[in-house]
Amino acid sequence: MPKKLTTTQNKALHLFLERWADVLNENGVTIPVLVKNLQSRGLEIPVTKTFLKEQVWKPVQSKMADIDSTQDMETTTPDDIHMALSNWSGSMFGVIAPPWPSIESLTEERENDSFL
Repeated sequence: MPKKLTTTQNKALHLFLERWADVLNENGVTIPVLVKNLQSRGLEIPVTKTFLKEQVWKPVQSKMADIDSTQDMETTTPDDIHMALSNWSGSMFGVIAPPWPSIESLTEERENDSFL
């Protein structure tokens, strides 16, 4: 039986979504750009990690893995979804999603931040 998503992986998912929201916002990709039905309302709302999780990640997760809750994902599922969404974000908006967080990358970031 496949393993379920670990707590660390779930935290990585939330960190990834937050970072992706930041990159999209920095490049002017707002919710109306992501969700066309909001464009007709003229809303300019910054992308958030909650929006990305609920309106982007989960629908793709449901289609790709037939899973509704992020807590029910298998350990390899986030990698597959991350790759698909990164490719989509790059081709659709010209905005490459950030890499998936890892212990190594987070440690390196903390070390780099401490030198500033």
